[in-house]
Amino acid sequence: MFKKLFRHIVFLLTLLCVTVSPYELCAQQEPVASAGTKNLTKLTFMPNWLPQAQFAGYYIARIKGFYEEEGLDVTIRHLPQGSTYSVLDCLNEGAVDIISNLLITCMTGASKGYDLVNVLQTSQHGSLVCVAQDSIGRLEDFAGRKVGIWRSGNGECAESAFMESNVKVNWIPFIRDINIFIFKAVDATLAYSYSEYLELLLCKGDIPENHVLRFSDYGYDFPEDGLYVKSSYLKENRETVEAFVRASKKGWEWAAEHKEEAVDLVWHYLKPFQTGTSKYYQSLMLDEVLRLQVKDGERSFRTIGIDEFNSLKSKLLKGGMMVNDIDYNKFTVDLLNGGNN
Repeated sequence: MFKKLFRHIVFLLTLLCVTVSPYELCAQQEPVASAGTKNLTKLTFMPNWLPQAQFAGYYIARIKGFYEEEGLDVTIRHLPQGSTYSVLDCLNEGAVDIISNLLITCMTGASKGYDLVNVLQTSQHGSLVCVAQDSIGRLEDFAGRKVGIWRSGNGECAESAFMESNVKVNWIPFIRDINIFIFKAVDATLAYSYSEYLELLLCKGDIPENHVLRFSDYGYDFPEDGLYVKSSYLKENRETVEAFVRASKKGWEWAAEHKEEAVDLVWHYLKPFQTGTSKYYQSLMLDEVLRLQVKDGERSFRTIGIDEFNSLKSKLLKGGMMVNDIDYNKFTVDLLNGGNN
């Protein structure tokens, strides 16, 4: 009797999960009160993961009033933990106005028909690694092995690299944490150098370098996090998007110049979300995120160049991750330097 009732409850909950709209899924309110000034232009921004120092520049721009200085009333929302929706879904459905996401995720999304324009590129380097339980030396060593990958996506770089090299791995989806690796349910797991890799270091104390494969060493040192809008939104609200980009850049620059205080502000922002993190871990994450923003000694927030774009596109097409070609001039616009495309 109990088992039958339990199955019925699970079935009803499943129905609820598949019928909830992105508007409801994206409704996790930020802990900082909205400015609420009538003269400000309202805008909703969604980072591509749970609240953490990966998005420090945006939190700081919100807390320090940089968005208000640009005439914006910005609300920051996050997808609930374990959600099956992505930020691309929320942007596509009109639940949010601007998102942050990985370049490779958005290029593959654009090839599938998502309306996406890159308006600011914060990350300048690839940070994805694959951590193995034992010694590995090359991509081919993962053939036939069980490898953890995020259920929500974000593993496109690894998928493309393995497919390009004709290496077949057994992907094991997980939601967000490293327990699948710690308890040896997988032979290896994907991790970002500013996130899961740091968790593993803190948990294990040390990870031998010959247990780590860095995809940047295999031709995938491409920019990651950037800001994206729909082309229709950009066309109708260009000044608003430009203002958001300027204020966000200012937030990141402030974080780089005041790292200790930036960690304090991020920690204050995160506490209401109860994400089970620590201030020390967030400090390590911010250090690594800021490192990834620097290229050739400069924190430029440059737009991805056409050669870099075409190189990544070629790899994604060859690896089968992109189903259609996409146009550089439609996909990216350099708002910081008056781009007109």
